[in-house]
Amino acid sequence: MTQVFIKPMKSSHIFSQTVAAGSLNFIYEIWKTDPTGVRNEWKWPSSHESMHSWLPQPFKQQHSLYFTLENNCQLLKVSQEFKMSNCCSAWRRNEKCRNIVLMGFVMLIIAPYFQMLLSIKMSACNQQGKKEKCCSGSYWDALLDSEFLTGNQLMKYLMWTNRTSCQLSHDIGGKMLRNPSGIDGQLAVCIDPQVAPKPEECLVYSFGINDDWSFEEQMEKYGCQVFAFDSNMKVKQHDHTPGIHFYDWGLSDRDEISNNLTFHSLSTIYEKLGHVNKTIDYLKIDTEGSEWRILRHMLEVGVLSQVRQLGIEIHLDGGKSIDQFRLSAKLLRSLENSGMVRFDAKHNPWYKGNFERLKLTGPYGIEIAWYNSKLLYNNMSSAL
Repeated sequence: MTQVFIKPMKSSHIFSQTVAAGSLNFIYEIWKTDPTGVRNEWKWPSSHESMHSWLPQPFKQQHSLYFTLENNCQLLKVSQEFKMSNCCSAWRRNEKCRNIVLMGFVMLIIAPYFQMLLSIKMSACNQQGKKEKCCSGSYWDALLDSEFLTGNQLMKYLMWTNRTSCQLSHDIGGKMLRNPSGIDGQLAVCIDPQVAPKPEECLVYSFGINDDWSFEEQMEKYGCQVFAFDSNMKVKQHDHTPGIHFYDWGLSDRDEISNNLTFHSLSTIYEKLGHVNKTIDYLKIDTEGSEWRILRHMLEVGVLSQVRQLGIEIHLDGGKSIDQFRLSAKLLRSLENSGMVRFDAKHNPWYKGNFERLKLTGPYGIEIAWYNSKLLYNNMSSAL
């Protein structure tokens, strides 16, 4: 049903009634002031008569109506063109006036639709802005798939913190450095009840000690049993403290002996220590560049399904191309798409330089932390 409302500019007589003209239904306001005499051709109905009964026959045939505005100078065509002598003569007398009125009428009709379309477009833009701001998984996936990916966008992803995913995160371990002054070697641990290590029950694996025991010692004080590993310290297996057990094994994607150093995969170490069917509450990996192939292997064999929290320092090669970095970033996205939720990222300000092929300067090391959304206590996945 089409409804047209026209407000009269002179209103000595006004009435409104629904008109049925063929398949068209209109609501009209008509005023009687009409010095041109066109109104004489109209039979004004009583309030009880059907509007359709008094319409001139040509109007009924053409399903078309004209409205008189401003002393009949401005005539407005609503539907199909209908040439009635008096109306057409007045219509032709003032072509400029007619065009102005037509333009005004069209603008009045279409303005609300343009406003509605603009509102919808703005809403869509706002939604897209929200997505970009919150950096959803689909946003990063689309960005890393884009052929127009830039070095700055890549770095933005690598250093994305996503800190809102963990309400309470503690930095544990590390030592104070200068130039610039700050703490190096700390790891973020999410203390939210759904994922926090449980004192006296928690199990920690730490790969890459380099004679800095700060993280391991604090996790022992927290209440965890800590198993520390480093093949380069030239120290044999021993208990560093009652709660910290050291092994001179390096972490790799395979079991091997290289340069008289012993390396094992995480799965092998897991079995050797008798921890099968146990959850590793925190897995720290700082292996100076080999973390990429180690991570790929862990994803392939599925061992990360037994890891509740993961902290890795990723190392970046300044000579790599954008496509090589894209592959590394997609490996991290595979980790996140498997259920690991990022909750912290910190770049290393003491370890940075030029990325010549990316045409930017940035950190060569970034510490990233995740928790496993599939290993939440009490199955509180809705809290994510």
